[in-house]
Amino acid sequence: MNKKIMIFALASLMLASCGLRDPERDAALTIKERTDISAAEESVAPDDGADYGITANTFELTSVDLVDGVWSDDITDTQYGTNSSPQLKWASVEGAQLYSIYMVDTTAGNWLHWKTGEVTQTELAHGFAGSDDYVGPYPPDGTHTYEVFVFALKQPADKYEGQFNSSNASLEDMFASVDTAGGERGNIISYGHISGTYTAK
Repeated sequence: MNKKIMIFALASLMLASCGLRDPERDAALTIKERTDISAAEESVAPDDGADYGITANTFELTSVDLVDGVWSDDITDTQYGTNSSPQLKWASVEGAQLYSIYMVDTTAGNWLHWKTGEVTQTELAHGFAGSDDYVGPYPPDGTHTYEVFVFALKQPADKYEGQFNSSNASLEDMFASVDTAGGERGNIISYGHISGTYTAK
């Protein structure tokens, strides 16, 4: 995005928030300029992490172990898997000193399957996490949803709340702890989020 488009995108965002966007000026933009502005607008919108009290911007998070919304057998703690943490990848976040990872079964009382407090890499190999940090999905029956959150942090959090390999009353409390450093909120710069299911066999 060139400087002119960036300035207009920011101005458009401000006008749109006040209901003052200029439709004639928008109509005069090229398709590429409109696409660039739309991308800028989307980049400031949180995804469904807002449901858990997260209001930071988002970044793209991917995993080769998540295909068409389904987690691979290999990450599970079942007879079909190796209990290996999924591969994860994201781009480096400006200003982030480290990253924190949570994997939660939101179908089963926020059962915490993965909690790693401080990571500096932005690509984690399959099986990166040790047994103290990770236990794979092992649903007793039915289909469960496993959500992974990676938080880009300004500095180490005061605490990384959440009881590992157990249910937890509130995701909001867990994520609020990650967002707190030096007793002050605002430690989360941005976050990545992916979600997939696994069905008991």
